[in-house]
Amino acid sequence: MRYARVAAGVCLVISIVVIGATSAWSRPGKTIRVGYSSDSLAQPAQEEAHEGAVAAAKAMGVQLFEVHAPDAAGQASGLEDLFAKGIDVLAIDPNDGKAIGPLVKEANKRNIPVVMFVGQDLGGGKVASFITTDEKGGGYAISKAVFAKLGGKGQVAFIQGCLCHPAGAAREAGFRKALKETPGVKLVAYGATGWDPVKANQLATDMLSKNPNVDAFIALTDPMASAAYQAVRATGGKNHAIVSGYNGVCSALNNIWKGTQYATLDQNWRGIGEKAVQTAVAAAKGQKVPAVITLPSYVITKEAMQEILKGKFAGQTPSLTAAVKKAVGGCK
Repeated sequence: MRYARVAAGVCLVISIVVIGATSAWSRPGKTIRVGYSSDSLAQPAQEEAHEGAVAAAKAMGVQLFEVHAPDAAGQASGLEDLFAKGIDVLAIDPNDGKAIGPLVKEANKRNIPVVMFVGQDLGGGKVASFITTDEKGGGYAISKAVFAKLGGKGQVAFIQGCLCHPAGAAREAGFRKALKETPGVKLVAYGATGWDPVKANQLATDMLSKNPNVDAFIALTDPMASAAYQAVRATGGKNHAIVSGYNGVCSALNNIWKGTQYATLDQNWRGIGEKAVQTAVAAAKGQKVPAVITLPSYVITKEAMQEILKGKFAGQTPSLTAAVKKAVGGCK
């Protein structure tokens, strides 16, 4: 979620304008302008959310202006640019839950509704709606799945992105709850990488050098999980730790199918992006929107993928089925 290579200015601005759609907004003759901001699209989860947001904007006949940056400062600069463009509503996944507060307050002053997704606003201001999955529950569920695979005992290493992001904090809280309930599992290594998979590989390599008997890595994004797997592989067979991730992006599901990643917590990021834009448009039109919208998430293993392909997975949705089929087909 939080790693990027962004051109000078630390902020990439993408403007997507849908032309020719008819609509009847609260401002006759004008098309709603939606500002959308998140981490860099170098993050696979954010790329999938972006795809969902673009699809929703096209379907609804609205203008979508995107700003993506790898840090709070870049995001703040990008949001100021969006204000200058005269947007009608904002959808934001914050790089830093506290640092986003002043920008939310600025939007409030301008009478621009704000919809948050994935990360909450912890810095004050009024938010129309927060779109999320149960992040603490997800952290708990993926950890319990890993602990069960270990038979309830073993040594684990935990790779955090950043506690500054509400999702990172919530996922770790879920992990620690599961850890407390499983006394046979010991946390022997912990580190944070700023969501950077390169740093995650370096961290996992260091963890293995100090704790060669680690049985599992629990990483809070799929790219970091893949990086940890590469570190395990680099031991030349001396370590056989299983690896779990978080987000459920196509590349991770494909890795699970191939057996290089044990599990992920699938959040359906495309659906999150779609819901963020749909909710933002409703808020811009003055419609009442739920204060919190919680979307489903799933622990996905290879066995779960097999059940999904058979149509026998509990809680299976069309989007989950499509995601698994795409992953099995090589993400083409």
